[in-house]
Amino acid sequence: MSEPAVCDQPWLSDDTRRCQGRPHMGGACFAHDSAAWRDRLGMMQQLTLAGSEITGDFLDCLAGQLRQPGPSNVDLTDAVIVGDLDISGGVLGTVIANRATFAGRVVAHGARFTGRASFTDAHFDAFHAGSATFEDAASFHNATFLGDASFPASRFAGHADFAGVSFGPDPGTDTVSTVRSRSDDRAVHGADFTDAVFAAPASFAGATVHQALTFDRVAFHDRVDFDQLRGPRVHFIDARFEGTASFNGAVLDGPIFAGCRFQRDSQFITAALRPLPIPGSAATSFVFANVTFEGDVGLVTTGRVGLRDTVLHGNVTLGADTIVMAGLQLRSPLQITLLDDTTLRLCQLTLTQPLTVVGRSDGSPVAAPTHLGELTESTLLAPLTLADVTLTNTTFMRTTGLEHLRLVGDPAWPRYRYQHHCVGRRFPRRRILADEQPDGVTRTVQPATVEALYRQLRAGLEASKAAPAAADFYYGEMEMRRLATPRSLERALLVVYKWVGGYGVRAWRPLAAYLSVLAGTVAALVCPNTRRRLIGDTIKIDNLHIDRAPGALAFALRNSTSVFQAPAGELTGLGTTLFVLERFAAVALLALFVVALRSKVQR
Repeated sequence: MSEPAVCDQPWLSDDTRRCQGRPHMGGACFAHDSAAWRDRLGMMQQLTLAGSEITGDFLDCLAGQLRQPGPSNVDLTDAVIVGDLDISGGVLGTVIANRATFAGRVVAHGARFTGRASFTDAHFDAFHAGSATFEDAASFHNATFLGDASFPASRFAGHADFAGVSFGPDPGTDTVSTVRSRSDDRAVHGADFTDAVFAAPASFAGATVHQALTFDRVAFHDRVDFDQLRGPRVHFIDARFEGTASFNGAVLDGPIFAGCRFQRDSQFITAALRPLPIPGSAATSFVFANVTFEGDVGLVTTGRVGLRDTVLHGNVTLGADTIVMAGLQLRSPLQITLLDDTTLRLCQLTLTQPLTVVGRSDGSPVAAPTHLGELTESTLLAPLTLADVTLTNTTFMRTTGLEHLRLVGDPAWPRYRYQHHCVGRRFPRRRILADEQPDGVTRTVQPATVEALYRQLRAGLEASKAAPAAADFYYGEMEMRRLATPRSLERALLVVYKWVGGYGVRAWRPLAAYLSVLAGTVAALVCPNTRRRLIGDTIKIDNLHIDRAPGALAFALRNSTSVFQAPAGELTGLGTTLFVLERFAAVALLALFVVALRSKVQR
C-alpha cells in the first residue's frame, strides 16, 4: 500500500481541521508522531514541515533545533505554528514559509538567514528580528503582520521584498487574530525598521500600514520602491537613500522625513502626503525637515506640503495646492518647475545660487496659472528668475535684495483700481504690490516698509528692461513715501508733485497742468481788467494782438517754451514776475510730460 499524500489526522488544537503535513515512513507527519521527531529531528538538516500544525513540545523542539550551530533548511509552506517561535541567534539556510500562519510571536534577534527567506502571503501575530542578517533575498510579499513587526538594526544583503505587506490590524475590522484569540494585551505598534540596512534593492510597493511604520536611521544602499504605500505615521528620521527612491501613488497621513539624505533622484508623483494638523494653529506641519536632495526631485501631491531647511542640488518639479519652502538652501544653480494651479510660498530664504522658478502647463486646453504666494523674510544675493509665474497675491515682507528679481512673461501684478464716485465704475490703474492696501482700507503694513519693497523691485524691473512696470513701481514708491511722511512742507510738496507732475511717470497730469497754465494765461490776457494790470494799456506785443484769443495763445506759447528769452518790454512789474514764473512752470511741466511719456514707451 502506498503512503498517503498528506497526514490527514485531526489537529491537536482543533479536531475539526485535518492536518495537511507531509507524512514520513510511519504514515503520519512529525507533529503527529512524537517518537519520530524526538529520535530524528536533531539529525536532519532539511526539515520539511509543509502543511503541518506545529505546537506544544514539538514547537519547542523545532525552535531548539533551529538555534543550533549550522544552517538548517526549513520548509513551512502552509504550515500553522501555534505559539511563540524563538530562533534568536540561530543560523538558518533556506527558509520557505509561504502562506504560513504564525499564531504567536516570531523572535529572531541576531539570527542569520544564509539562504533565501521567503514569507510570501504569510500571517504573523508579531515578528521581532532585531540585528538579524538576511544574506540572500528576503521576501515578505503580501504578508500580514497583525501585531508588532520590528527589524531594528537588521541587515538585508539581498533583495528585500515587502510589497503588498499589511502592518497592523485594520481599524475597520475586528482586531482579534483570525487564527486564535489574542489572550495578551501587547500594544500594536506597526512596523519598526530602525537602524536597518538594505544593501540591495528593496520594495514596499502596495504595503498597507494601519498603525505606524518607522525607518529611523535606515540605510538603503540601492533603489527602494514605496509606490502605493498606504498608512498613517510613516517616519523616516535620518534615513539615507543611496539609490533612487520612489513614492509614486503613496497615501500617507502624518508622514515625516527629517534629516534624510536622498543621493539620487526621488519621485513623489501623485502621492498624497497629508501632514497632521497643529492643534490650535494654522501653521504648516512640515513633512520634510532638514532633508537633502542631491538628485532631481518630483513632488506632485495634493493639499498643502511643507519643506523646512531643505537642501537642493538638482532640479525640482512641484505640483500641489500649496508648497511651503522655509529656509531653502541651494548648492548649485537649479530650476524649480511648478505645475498648473500650484502656489509656491518661499520664506526664510538666503539665495546664494541662481534660482529659476518656471510655471509649466500640463497641456490642458484651460491651463490654471501658477502662483508665488510669498517671498518673505528672505535675502537675495543671487538672481531669482520667475518665468510665467503670477504675482497677484504675492507678499514680499521683510525681504531684501529684490533688485535681483528677474521676470519673464506677464507676472500679472495686482492692479490698483479707482472707483468713480459718479458712475460707480472701477477703472484699472497702476500695478501694485499685494502688500499695499488702497485708501479706505485698514493698513496692516507701514508705508515706509512698502516703500523699500517698491524701491528694490523697481531696480530689478529696470534691469529687466520692464519700463512700464518699473514706472508703476516708482509711482508706488513715491506714494508710500508721501504716506509715510508726517504733515510738513515736504509732504505738501509731494502732494503737489503727485497731482501736478504725476511723480514724473504719469504723462497726462503734467500735460493737463501745462494746458491749464496756458488757458489761465490766455484768459488773463483777454480779460481787459487783468490785462491792464499786467501790460498796461498795450494791446499789441511783437505784432500779436493779445486782446484776442489767438494772439494771446500765441504769446503764451512763445513765452512758455523759452526759458532764457527776456520778458517783453511792455510788461508791468507784476506782469514780468508772473510771466517769468509761468515760463519756468510751463517748461518744467513739459519736461515732466516728456519724461513720463518716455517711461511708458521705452523698452
